[in-house]
Amino acid sequence: MITLPSIAIHIWGGFGSQLYAVALYYKLLRLHPNRRFHIVQHTGGIILRRENEFSKLFRDIPVRHIDDHRSDGIAPTTWIRPFVSIRGSVIRVLRLLSVKSGLMIDDSILRKNVCIKPWTLQIRGHYTDIVFDLSDYTLLLTQLQSRAESIKTFDLNSTMLHYRLGDLPFAGKENIIPIDVIEKQFDQVPISARKTVYVFSDTPTFFSTKPFSEDFYASHNVIISDLSASSLIPIASSAKAFVGTSSKLSIWIVLFRSCLGLNHSFLPNSLKENFLRNNSIFLDSDIRFYNDKV
Repeated sequence: MITLPSIAIHIWGGFGSQLYAVALYYKLLRLHPNRRFHIVQHTGGIILRRENEFSKLFRDIPVRHIDDHRSDGIAPTTWIRPFVSIRGSVIRVLRLLSVKSGLMIDDSILRKNVCIKPWTLQIRGHYTDIVFDLSDYTLLLTQLQSRAESIKTFDLNSTMLHYRLGDLPFAGKENIIPIDVIEKQFDQVPISARKTVYVFSDTPTFFSTKPFSEDFYASHNVIISDLSASSLIPIASSAKAFVGTSSKLSIWIVLFRSCLGLNHSFLPNSLKENFLRNNSIFLDSDIRFYNDKV
């Protein structure tokens, strides 16, 4: 019997992005039980270096690491730009040929449910537009819950806020959701869950400056937490209410809350179209999309 080569699932980005690759790994393993798969995790990114955050949680997944992060962040000088341009053109042509032949599949092809060829070797993309089943989400949540930091240390009859900054300041201030917009969402949170607010952010120093209004601090017990992303997801997925921002972590939390049948989940309106298109199984869930612009 011929043993077909393992297919590499490439991924870039932080833990939220990595979870999409993990979900795809399990989905493909279920759909193609006679094929082998592994994840190739890239550190790449000019602004932020991305580390492997999923291996310790999903130890059954074979992983290969590629350190392709550029720490200098320097654009090519004038004399080298033509060579970079030529190299980029060659790569684009090779990529096109690889896709046409089926040696490589990108996520746009996966969205069309095209069968994997016996000679397929690589899968590339962000995988955020791939439709996953409820069983895929449940499998991930179970794994995350089993290894999360103790939920007992948190008051789950509360509201949990995930506020992403990260590399958004580099992309322009218009991509950052204003704090006063976040505050307004608490008017819709059940009164019983307003007393305690846990704030999770990739930039906790931002909240040390007390950016909320004085009235907000007077009426809410705001607790800043520095949980790891892998622990944040299962804990926020179990809280009475959750307010998310433009982040894959926030999306995952709302997906898992929907799996558990929990209400009072808030996401920015800019995520609504893609979220509902790719997760039609949750159309009846209590997900509230708020206007994330002033």
